[in-house]
Amino acid sequence: MKSGREKTSILVIDDDVELAESVSSVLRDDGYDVDVSTNGDEGLKLARENTYQLVLTDFRMPGVCGMKILEALQETKPAMPVIMMTGFGNVDTAIGATKRGAFDYLVKPFNMEDLLRIVRRGVEAGVTHIELREKEATEGTRAARTLVGRSKAMQEVYKEIGRLAPTRVSVLICGETGVGKELVAKAIHEHSERGDGPFVAVNCGAIPENLIESELFGFEKGAFTGADAAHKGYFEQAEGGTLFLDEIGDLPLNMQVKLLRILQEKRIRRLGSDKESPLDVRILAATHQEMEELVREQQFREDLFYRLNTVILNIPPLRERPEDVPLLVESFVLRAEEDHGLKSGSFTDAAMEVLAKHDWPGNVRQLESFVNRALLENSGFAVTDTYCEKNMVSHSFAKPAGSAALDAHLREEARTRIAAASHSGSGNAFAEVVQQAELILIEEALKASAGNRTKAADLLGISRVTLRQKISRLGIE
Repeated sequence: MKSGREKTSILVIDDDVELAESVSSVLRDDGYDVDVSTNGDEGLKLARENTYQLVLTDFRMPGVCGMKILEALQETKPAMPVIMMTGFGNVDTAIGATKRGAFDYLVKPFNMEDLLRIVRRGVEAGVTHIELREKEATEGTRAARTLVGRSKAMQEVYKEIGRLAPTRVSVLICGETGVGKELVAKAIHEHSERGDGPFVAVNCGAIPENLIESELFGFEKGAFTGADAAHKGYFEQAEGGTLFLDEIGDLPLNMQVKLLRILQEKRIRRLGSDKESPLDVRILAATHQEMEELVREQQFREDLFYRLNTVILNIPPLRERPEDVPLLVESFVLRAEEDHGLKSGSFTDAAMEVLAKHDWPGNVRQLESFVNRALLENSGFAVTDTYCEKNMVSHSFAKPAGSAALDAHLREEARTRIAAASHSGSGNAFAEVVQQAELILIEEALKASAGNRTKAADLLGISRVTLRQKISRLGIE
């Protein structure tokens, strides 16, 4: 057997004896342990009673069919990848099977190289899933700092991580703020061939525009006033590993040009230097913005967008996977004591039900904040459903002092606009009030920041790109 495959076992289920033997022979030559069953009932029994890293099953067979095998294993062994084999006439059904949890499918007659490629990806995805779950199950803060969740939506994310980690392709990780995009990027890095190398995370929206170039690319001594010593940029710091560019949509256009050149040429030059150095870095990027919209509005280069999004990995918001909430809460409780010195506590089952029903617009990050606050205020005693119901709304949408006056002003303005629309028979009250509020907010933020757009964006809680778009749309000088 080949190195690293000693414990990798595969079950092949197909009533076509000749094909089953051909497939098993190819898999054994590639270093796998293979069991063969030519009957669906027997195959399902073997899959349930033994430990396999992957099941390869025909779609139509006497007795239990491939779909029934898939459904049964999804219930009992959801971490085990299942690959379907099907005739050409059943392709639509096979695609439906992948939507219901099958890892992939092969159309007969298939090339054995295609078989090996898909099997290798499936085994890798299954191993990655198990390793992530083992990390989740360990005690202490390690469990709190990795991906947590057993929902079907997160199962799909784990499968994608397993598929993408061994490759060198660029990945654009998309999802709402707070869903855990950086944790996904770390998981891809840790399970890649670069896992022993550095993982460098950069929030493109948090670096002032005048410092982005020097922070990303580094600089030589004397490159500019205050450059008293040479400095490695984030690209060089990630050499041999992975560079994670969070909020890539906030990167200024002039930096986008330079990033594209680096991706194409794989060479970098520090500020103040006339020498280029080779660069060995995998780029992972993330955003919560609609990148296609930024491209259409010419706020993001189309060529760079297509270079970055070889694969798009979407992370589901927490409201779409409520069954993961209890696991996340338990994870955050473990983390709270070490990180914040909070007394260890617990949440009642009824409290968990309340939390699972909440929308969590701030996603996992908001849930963690709530858990920490609940532990602090309950001083080690159990957190009840009564506490959660009483504090969740105020915690999520608390209004600052003095907001009553602002509410009154906005309501009066809304009444005026709606009354005018009612009198004329038509109107644009919504857009008018929202535009007026945006105009005032942005003008006041720019005044408070002395015209510094980066600081103004931070004050408003929006990205620089969004601020630039609104300034242009509203015609603000």
